[in-house]
Amino acid sequence: MGGNYLDRKAIAKIFRCEHLDQEKCTVEMLKILHDNKAVCPHCKNQLEEHKRKRFFENRMVNCSTCGKIFNGVSKTILSKRNPAKIFLYCFLKGNGFSRTEIAEIAGVSYPTIKHFDDLFDFLETKDRE
Repeated sequence: MGGNYLDRKAIAKIFRCEHLDQEKCTVEMLKILHDNKAVCPHCKNQLEEHKRKRFFENRMVNCSTCGKIFNGVSKTILSKRNPAKIFLYCFLKGNGFSRTEIAEIAGVSYPTIKHFDDLFDFLETKDRE
């Protein structure tokens, strides 16, 4: 898979408490989100090997083809969101927790969890097309 699809069950399988460290959970989710492929979100060009590490560490890189500057979360579901909360949501949802339980555990509102459900369902459907 890859693209803008983040498989909740894949997150649930690899979950460890240390992933709630924002940096660590971001790195793990980037590997799944990008299917271990580092490409420019603007021109879709494959990044050179020396830029891959920075990309998967969510550090800024520039594309040699189009010149744009970005990081691993640019133009993804993780952009402008708390990666640790997304990771926790994926783990809990992948293990069958209800919206109410997830909201309580994650310390967010029920509508926020409903929004995540709707967003992930949309992205999963879009990725299959």
